Amino acid sequence: MKEEEDEEANKVKGSLKGIGLMLKTRPNPGKHATEADSKDKKGSTKKKKWAKVEIGLGPEHADLSVLLNGNLATPADLGSHDIPLQWREELKRVSCMNSIIGAKRGVVGAELSDTNNDSSRRIVILKAGNNGAQEVFSGLIGERLGIRCPRIRVVENYSEREAIEGSIFDLLVNDVYYQTNTLGYLQQSKQLLLMEAGIHRVTLDKLAESNKTISIDMAFELGVLIPFDMIIANGDRLPLKRVWDRPGNAHNFLFPIDGKAYDSALLAIDQVCTHPRNERLLDNYLAAITDTLSSTESLRSALEVTIAFLGRASNTELLPGIEEALLAGVREG
Repeated sequence: MKEEEDEEANKVKGSLKGIGLMLKTRPNPGKHATEADSKDKKGSTKKKKWAKVEIGLGPEHADLSVLLNGNLATPADLGSHDIPLQWREELKRVSCMNSIIGAKRGVVGAELSDTNNDSSRRIVILKAGNNGAQEVFSGLIGERLGIRCPRIRVVENYSEREAIEGSIFDLLVNDVYYQTNTLGYLQQSKQLLLMEAGIHRVTLDKLAESNKTISIDMAFELGVLIPFDMIIANGDRLPLKRVWDRPGNAHNFLFPIDGKAYDSALLAIDQVCTHPRNERLLDNYLAAITDTLSSTESLRSALEVTIAFLGRASNTELLPGIEEALLAGVREG
């Protein structure tokens, strides 16, 4: 009886040991693991350990901010349906998905460079989505209103999309982790958009890190954005009391970095026309806009949450006169 119990206990112990081996921590994808530098001494009961070795992005990778803010970075032409970009010949680097620590940007940056001319790095943004026509249309409305919006083109030709995805596959052939994540993102939607890159710019929440603050001119242009967002019913960008109850999005407009000359202080991104489809909701929305714009006092009151958002999101002290500049921008728009 005692021998049977011992035999059964050994079986259980062996099973537990096997489970423990299966649950042993594996190295993270994209990172190598090496055995501990020193071998275990003879007779030592110390278990072997695996040391994780952190590696940086390879030459074919780059953080999106590195691509956008490089000294030689310029916006790439988007090409056309008939004359697409030369992806297989000119793609040099991409900002892989999951390579941007702490960020949640749903885009991939691509750097193209002519083999015979390294004097510039042409950057284009790739975005997977399902509202390409709406984004293009909203951008055209913005341009008519004097709003600086990135140019957008929907990739409609299958062979062009195949060339884009194929060139990324080849570029990242030695890094299956980033290759899988990047292509998985691009292939998750039916549409693939090519977007003009906002180079040498920062988002609202990065102003303080760049030793910048919202200037009077910037505040004026932010004010001009509000009527534009009213037209396309884009309440995600800037909060406005009684019209939009959303908190605001610090990543939906880009500010220029010092030393760079632009025709506009702001670049408005991610605008999609989202009008209420319910007649009652539409009537309420239009009534809220009418009430807000009915008087200077009403508009000034509505902008209180806008100003509070700008100060909070930028983590900077707003300059005197920002409120009046914002107010003037709304009237101009």
